[in-house]
Order: sequence, then C-alpha cells, then structure tokens
Amino acid sequence: MVSFFTLLACRAAAVLAWVLLLTPELANAGAFNTLPTNSGTVVTVRLLSPLSSFSSRPGDEFQAIVVAPVEQDGRILIPRNSIVRGRVAKTTRVGRGFIHERASMQLEFYEWQPPGGDKQPFTARLMEVDNAREQVLENGRIKGILATSGPPGLLLGMWRRPDLSMFGRASIGFSGIAHFTWLQSNFHPAMAPAIAGLRMLLVRFPEPEIHLPAGADLVLSTRSRFQPLPAVPTSLLPSPPAELVSLAAAQPLLTTRGTSGKSADITNLLFIGSREDLEQAFQRSGWFTADTMAPQTVLRGYKAMTTQDAYPTAPVSLLQLHGRPPDLVFQRSLNTIAKRHHIRVWKQPDQYEGREVWVAAATHDTGIRVRAGGMSYTHRIDPYIDRERHKVVEDLSFAGCVEDDDLIDRPDFSDEPYGRISTDGRMAVVRLKACTPTVDLTAASQIPPQRIRPSARLLRRFILENRHAIIRGNLYYLAFQGINSFRKHRQRPILIESAGEDLESPLD
Repeated sequence: MVSFFTLLACRAAAVLAWVLLLTPELANAGAFNTLPTNSGTVVTVRLLSPLSSFSSRPGDEFQAIVVAPVEQDGRILIPRNSIVRGRVAKTTRVGRGFIHERASMQLEFYEWQPPGGDKQPFTARLMEVDNAREQVLENGRIKGILATSGPPGLLLGMWRRPDLSMFGRASIGFSGIAHFTWLQSNFHPAMAPAIAGLRMLLVRFPEPEIHLPAGADLVLSTRSRFQPLPAVPTSLLPSPPAELVSLAAAQPLLTTRGTSGKSADITNLLFIGSREDLEQAFQRSGWFTADTMAPQTVLRGYKAMTTQDAYPTAPVSLLQLHGRPPDLVFQRSLNTIAKRHHIRVWKQPDQYEGREVWVAAATHDTGIRVRAGGMSYTHRIDPYIDRERHKVVEDLSFAGCVEDDDLIDRPDFSDEPYGRISTDGRMAVVRLKACTPTVDLTAASQIPPQRIRPSARLLRRFILENRHAIIRGNLYYLAFQGINSFRKHRQRPILIESAGEDLESPLD
C-alpha cells in the first residue's frame, strides 16, 4: 500500500504542476492583453453601472463613459466624457453548478453620444476588461473562471489512476486532504466534519460568477466612422516653459531594488502640487493607497490568491530612489491580485512656482510568474511602460484633477541600459489642481454584493468540487492540461509588433 507520506509527496508535486501550468486565471493573466494592430479604433470606457452574470439578463441596458479621448492625426474622434450605450446580449450563470461550471457574458454596443451632442450609431467589440481575472475571447465574450482550477480543486483529486471508485471518492473527497488524513490517523469519526470545516476555513472557495462593478474599464474596438473635430495647428500648441523642461531633465532616471541595489523601474512622471493634491487626485481616480508589509497583509494576500480575488491595497515591493523608499504608493485593480496598475511617488527637494515637486515610476502588473522552483512569486509587468504613463495621466484628467500636462524629452535618455523595457524616455509632467470630476467613481473597485444564501454557496461548492474530482481528479487530465497549456503558449499570437519578453517585479 502506498504510504500516506508518499501520497502527500504526490500531492505536493501536483500543487507545483498547478502553479507552473494549470492556473489559467493567473498564467493567462500574464499574457499581454494588448490589442492587435488590426483591431480598428480603440476606445477605453468606464462602466457607470454594474454588470453581473448572476443578476444581469439579456436585454438589460447599461452605460459607460469614455475615459480618454480618441485621437487620430491630431484630431479628436471621440471626446472624453462621451457616453457609450450597450446592452447585455447573453449571460450564462453558474447558479448551483448543476449545468455550468463557468459563467460567461456577451455585451453589445449600439450608440454613443458626445458631451452636449446628438446620439450616433456605434458598433464595437469588447477586447479586454482591464485588470480582470476573466478572459475575453476573440468574439468579445467574457469567459469566467473555473473556480475549482485553483488550490481548492487541487486539494481534491489526482491521488491515483481513475477508476469507478472515483465516483464515491468524489463525494467523500469534499473534505479533501482532510479525509485522507483521517483515514491514516486514529481520529474518531466524529472529527471528520471538524476537519472538513477546517479545510473550508483555510482554503476559501472562489466566486465563479462574473461581477463587473461600476468603474470597471473596458477596452473596445470599433470600426464605426466618426466625424473628427477640427485639428489644433501644432504652431498654436503652447510649448512647456524652459524652467519646466530643465526641471524634468534634472530628475533621477532609475530606481533601485531595496534588497540588491540593482536598477529597477524608470521614472516616467512628474507631479507638481501638494501631498493633499496627489492623494485627492488618485483617490478621485479610483486608485487606492497600498498597504505596508505586515503579517495581516500577507494573510490577506494568501486569501486573495486562494479565492482568485482582488486585494486593491496589496503591498508592493520595495524600490528606492537615492536610497529612499517612496513617500506614496497608489494602485488600481479590479478583481484579481495578479493584475494591477501601480505607481511609486517620491517627494523631491525642488519646487516649481512655489509648489512641491514629486517624481514617480508607474508600471502595470499583467500576471504572476513562479520563480526559484516554485518557492517565490513575481509579478510580470508590461514592458511598454509608456502605456502606463498615459494611463495615469488620462485617469487623473478624467477625474478633473489636472490643470495642465506636458510630455517632455529627456536628452540624456538612452535605450542601452534598460534591456527589455520599451519606452521613448519622455517624462509626463502633470500640474495638479482641485478635482472637479464629471462622475464620482471612488468606489470603483468594490464588487457588488451577490445575493446568494450561505447554504446555497455551500451546496454550489459541494457540486462543483465533486464535478471537478470526477472529471479532472486524475493524472490523465493533468497530462492533457499540461500539453494543452504548452500548445496554447506556443501558438499565442503576437499582439502589437514585437511584444517582447515579460519583465518581473517582486510580489509581496
């Protein structure tokens, strides 16, 4: 008979295999979710009302607002704050789990309206839900997560070859590894429910339904025709003051890692304003202040990993500028710990027109990668850091917190030392003001509550975990998934020219 410790070793190997290969919600989160070059006009909109596979029904109307103006050849096609209207075309809910294991949603868009203008026809395809754990397929359908694909499901199956006994094992397997612990120990049978309850407490079950709160950013692709607004002649655009150009050029270029001193992120933004201006601007833009590292934040991060959920104030790794940690750290996420926009900000001794100066480094975490044989984790970042620079400026402008902004060249910048990072080296200089937002979405990252009773949640978990144990709880399925994941990775299309190699930043 195979010893209990041999079984535990097999389970540990299965856990490592899951981390490396079989977690699409984390592994695919690292794939660049950028748009193909032939995607048409790209529009980023922010939901004004929540959508949910659990409560939304086909035909339900919804609205979104354009976050960043869409420009072409110096002419604005779609102004900021335009309204885009759509409806839910189709939804699939998990419900109790008898029929479906995954949720899905299909959205369609039919109309847009510029501020103070007339309604116009609009057709678009959803390309991406920013910082979402869900995938968006080529046809625009949002594909929900498989709740049992993470740690909860892994604690159930893959103990031996599949046979008819797995149907019984699936039911008793609801207690997972606790059941086998009980069989190999001298515990009284009355302890089984307690052990099962302990497992459920330690390994929380992910929410399988799709919930997109108000404030979620959607990236759309449209081939609709637009009547562009008149272009502003380049000669009429004001040039940044020479003093501001000199100030930007004098700022430090590289941050360093706190533990090793190695070069890290490139500074790419400069803010002019008080600390209160900065905090208000990011708060009104739907960004959160990051927590500091502490035992409770580690536990909260563990919970977010096991439940495949968000941690909107998760700590960031320590980076320094001239030996100093950042004075402020802000981040924006949605419903997964694997993806987030984040920015580190340092106060500088300089002043501009009597106002404080802050330099910042902004990057976008796009997924999670395992390092050192599965013993540590890192975030993968988008190497095209200019997109994150643009994201920060547009978010703050949408919130009505920007008095003026300029994009300033740094003459000493060189591509040589920065390897895989792709950037034009310019610094965005943002002069802040008191915020005057068009729409208040400060609670953007909060998922709307799900109206399902605890007893129904327990039943759903029992059904989904049993289905997982029967269908996937064997080494054959594990091998199939590993081969399939490798094949998909090899066939992944190139999105945007030379997407390059993912970068890494420590995950805390």
